[in-house]
Amino acid sequence: MAAFKKVDATFPERILHMTEQTVETQNKALLSASRLEAWSVAITSVGYTVLPWAAALVFGFTGHDIPAAIAAVAGLAETGPKIIKAIKGDKSSGDEPSQGDKA
Repeated sequence: MAAFKKVDATFPERILHMTEQTVETQNKALLSASRLEAWSVAITSVGYTVLPWAAALVFGFTGHDIPAAIAAVAGLAETGPKIIKAIKGDKSSGDEPSQGDKA
């Protein structure tokens, strides 16, 4: 920085200011990407959970019994394990071996 100060006394301060702006911009970009990813995961999760049940209701009320049953089974296949996991209180993330997996 001393060499920059010899050229112009304001260079070190300007370089520091540019560096601070770069870091702030990068942090904002990462935060924005993180928020968008969180929203996309939430929307996708709700879609996969609600869509089969909504389709089952629509098909059922319109008299399409077989598609309604298929959609209901798909909904149960998607939400059933999640409901059981929530009721049992299983908090494992899947990264750690469960009790049955330990040797």
